[in-house]
Amino acid sequence: GTEMSESFLSCVMDCFDMMVSTAERYKELTPWYGPDQIDEVESLGIACQFFAVNLLNAELRLKKCESHDITYSQEYQDDSDVLAFMLPNLLVFAQGVSRLEGTSVGTRRQVLELQCRCYWLASSYFLWVGRCSNDASNSTAAEDHGLEYLSKTLKLLLENRQQDDLIVKTPHLESSDRRGKHWSLISAEVLLKYRDQLQSSSIVSRARQCFRDILLGVKERSGYANNEIDHFSEDDKKRLGTLGTELLERYNVNSEKSSEVFDELLSDFLLLHENHINVHDVSASREVRWGKLWTKIASSQATINTSL
Repeated sequence: GTEMSESFLSCVMDCFDMMVSTAERYKELTPWYGPDQIDEVESLGIACQFFAVNLLNAELRLKKCESHDITYSQEYQDDSDVLAFMLPNLLVFAQGVSRLEGTSVGTRRQVLELQCRCYWLASSYFLWVGRCSNDASNSTAAEDHGLEYLSKTLKLLLENRQQDDLIVKTPHLESSDRRGKHWSLISAEVLLKYRDQLQSSSIVSRARQCFRDILLGVKERSGYANNEIDHFSEDDKKRLGTLGTELLERYNVNSEKSSEVFDELLSDFLLLHENHINVHDVSASREVRWGKLWTKIASSQATINTSL
């Protein structure tokens, strides 16, 4: 269950803290087990061991952070700070292990899996930071970093797909708060689909924000008058046209994914106007009466102008 999973997660992280506290580097007060410089490690096998231990700790801390609101708990804020320290070191190790010599096929496979998990962790971390940020520019920058490391993960998977059939199983990343196959395994096929979803969602989010900015400018110029349509400038219309083009490409009816995106549109629309839907019991069957919902669907130019 969830409670058992969280208890096990806490036990693993407590064990990590105990190992760090008994290590020689404890005086440095850094949450890192073993040498923090890849050049200090003599062999690839040992480097992988240190890499794996620190990576697992960081993965579990992010999983813990995602399940709680860090703004209301010093404990989870501490975990977030630990992640901010560990991630740069892990990324250095991910790049450095490739330079160490290793002849074992198993060891090379382990290196690839650790690198994939590390880049996937970086992507998940930055996307999480983006979701938590209240600053639009910081959120966008974090999202861009998240997509960048997602692309690095995909590049590694695609480069080694034919040779190693690289699929990394990650059952320890699953939780009730995380939905999607990409938490149970990392593969090129799964992450390509996930990237498409993220990029599509990003287009919609940015379009929504841009539309609000345009509308706010129109309201300010109109003095918040009722007839705002007359206050749209040529630049406003051009920007709205660009937004429309981007969204039409997003919901391209000729796309193979057209059914998925239309399902998304319908679900969002019904959720937004759920108060206008009336469901009545009629002789043991359920009848849906759309009520005022039809008035919310723009079916003519006049309706569109009124909705604006």
